Amino acid sequence: MSDVHPKKGRKNPTGTAIASKNILMPQINDTAPNCGMRFIKTNMTVENTTEKQIDAIFRELVNVVPTKKYIGTKIPYKLALDIARFGIKPLVEYFKTRTKNEVENSFSNGNFFKNNPLSERDVLDAVPSLFFHIGKYRLGILGAAGNHFLDLMKITEIKNKDVAEKFGIKEGQYIFLMHTGSGLLGQYASYMYTPKRKEHLSQWIVLKLGTLFFDSQKKRIYSKVAEKLKEYKDKDEFLGYDDKSLEGEMFLTAHRTSANFGFANRSVLTHQLDQALEKVLGKPAELDLLYDNTHISIEREHHFGEDVWVHRNGAVRANGPLRMGTHPIYSKTGEPVFIPSS
Repeated sequence: MSDVHPKKGRKNPTGTAIASKNILMPQINDTAPNCGMRFIKTNMTVENTTEKQIDAIFRELVNVVPTKKYIGTKIPYKLALDIARFGIKPLVEYFKTRTKNEVENSFSNGNFFKNNPLSERDVLDAVPSLFFHIGKYRLGILGAAGNHFLDLMKITEIKNKDVAEKFGIKEGQYIFLMHTGSGLLGQYASYMYTPKRKEHLSQWIVLKLGTLFFDSQKKRIYSKVAEKLKEYKDKDEFLGYDDKSLEGEMFLTAHRTSANFGFANRSVLTHQLDQALEKVLGKPAELDLLYDNTHISIEREHHFGEDVWVHRNGAVRANGPLRMGTHPIYSKTGEPVFIPSS
């Protein structure tokens, strides 16, 4: 992120990254797993797009990309669970989104479980089904908190022509930069494992209902988590879960399943953007994802000869080409990093 700043009710400022060997620390991160950004290329340029069209695009997007709304784009409950388990792929297939490179150009291919998907039972042992019933109504909402945005930007100057060419970016081209996250599902799943005071009565009520009807085979284990949350609510030190404990396993599952909804939310919003652009322009804008990257995450990484848990709160990786594996573009350029304007 472009700055470091504190937030009300958070123990750790935004814009930080902290590593630990075998301890997972939920209070390091904001209660918004996989809040992140995506950089979307278009075929719109200064030559083929008028100011009148841009004004019409803005007016249409105000209607189809809500910032404050109780119900967004509804999906089936089964799809909500599939997103939790498999990431963005089931959603892309369900909506038949046209955005190019949407899976392969997303962080971790749009799935925090990578090639190790969980069963539905594993998911529901860590996160109450009520939260997924809420989540199935909450995709496609940009959100008004946390400076979320959807910006239309024009490329005016290129510093590195070789990298820009590999990224498919040129001067005079219009692109979209989107910032949003996993919404209420991510928030509630985080609250279950984080000793953080609730900001609204509705959050407290939903959390109470979720835990009351929590149909988990590990509910006895979660009762220990609940005791820890009470113990650490007013403490100065951070709560930590041993990564090999059942509590740590449940927390990490909750974090990753809800984080997958960050990818899903940005995908649905891009789908809405795609349809809005075609409606205004009379032809497809040929949206192409340069990269979708998270800036609130907990990942196991190898640094300085050791495997560690890296907690990023409003911070991103900046891997060089060698760390980007066999990706056809990033293995040559390094990982794309976006620094939005203030």
